[in-house]
Amino acid sequence: MSSIALFFDTQADINKGVLKEYNDAVSPEGTSEFSKKTYTTEDMRISSGAEFLGVRFAPAWRDHKRNVWQVLAYIDKREAAGIYEAQIRQGMNSVEALWKDAGDETPLAAAILLSRAKKIGAVAMEEIRLAAKVDPDTQKYRADTALLAQVDSALRAARRGVSFTVRVTGADSSGQIQRALESLFERYDFVTEGDGGIYTVTAAVSGQEEGTSVGVFVRCGVTVRVRDPDRRTLLSYSKNYPRVSHNTAAEAYTRAYAGIERDLEENFVKKLAGLFGE
Repeated sequence: MSSIALFFDTQADINKGVLKEYNDAVSPEGTSEFSKKTYTTEDMRISSGAEFLGVRFAPAWRDHKRNVWQVLAYIDKREAAGIYEAQIRQGMNSVEALWKDAGDETPLAAAILLSRAKKIGAVAMEEIRLAAKVDPDTQKYRADTALLAQVDSALRAARRGVSFTVRVTGADSSGQIQRALESLFERYDFVTEGDGGIYTVTAAVSGQEEGTSVGVFVRCGVTVRVRDPDRRTLLSYSKNYPRVSHNTAAEAYTRAYAGIERDLEENFVKKLAGLFGE
């Protein structure tokens, strides 16, 4: 019984969190909003048998020999199939709405919408897989799986239609920070260009040295901005880092840049994912 509870509880948790994200991303009037939003994923816990998807319990009985109580749990396949179908339809309605909106948007806006659609679609696909365990008629979801494949293909195409020019100024003579930033955008299948990108990524790297009798201390900072073709800021990230030391300035900067790169990989990328609808 605990295995069944865990199985259904997990699916309920994922579904509720993702659908709440989509609801936050679309206004009541149906227009898409791309401003930064925060949301909380609400935990949904199974507290009684009535909350299981089509699960029923036979009357409990006592095994007198082992002095334990036992209960038989079974799934009402017809009821479970109906519940899954309703949940799948709810998710796919969201996917279809995002798919439709993406067709009228710029490549970046379309990529954001399609990324959200893909995320919701991943849950719908998992529910379709689970529904097949209680309902062998999976042909009813053929159109849904075809649409999800189209969403994935369109997302890749939309991202390939978006280009970024990355420019780094300040203490980055080796180009290490520029390469790190370019790799983060390329990770999402976006194109990075030396010049002529539709969107601009500017980064300013600061560095201050302090020589002492025990070595050289370096304190660095970075500010990154992503701007659209009209120079409007879509994303801004800034951070000052603790000072690092080494015997020489060159080695101290190497250590400092490695710290900046790790921070961009761990923290800036989260803001980037939020911008791209991940």
